[in-house]
Amino acid sequence: MAQEQLKAEQRKEEIMRTREATYTDYGFKKGEEKQLKQYCLDLELPDKLLLLQCAHECNPMVEDDLFYSISKGVAFQVLARKGIDQNYKCHADVYGYKRKTLALFRSALQACGRYPF
Repeated sequence: MAQEQLKAEQRKEEIMRTREATYTDYGFKKGEEKQLKQYCLDLELPDKLLLLQCAHECNPMVEDDLFYSISKGVAFQVLARKGIDQNYKCHADVYGYKRKTLALFRSALQACGRYPF
């Protein structure tokens, strides 16, 4: 029982950290996230698959929303108005997940030697 509580607390802390983490926390330079977001609007198929994988790694429950939002440049409010299922506690969650997904994607592109910035 104590271990389950510890795991639940660790998960809660991880969610809190994800929600509060900034691009700077992920090591982005000033303006780099804007360049990466723009780059994500015109991805080739292999990079789309990589982005989807990063969204899944970030949060499998909302990977489709994350992928769509990042690859189409659609804000969360627009997704919410279109009736997308809200698996989030608040808007800060989705933006935290988007930042984390972009950070994972950036790292994956760098590991492949394909990061353009």
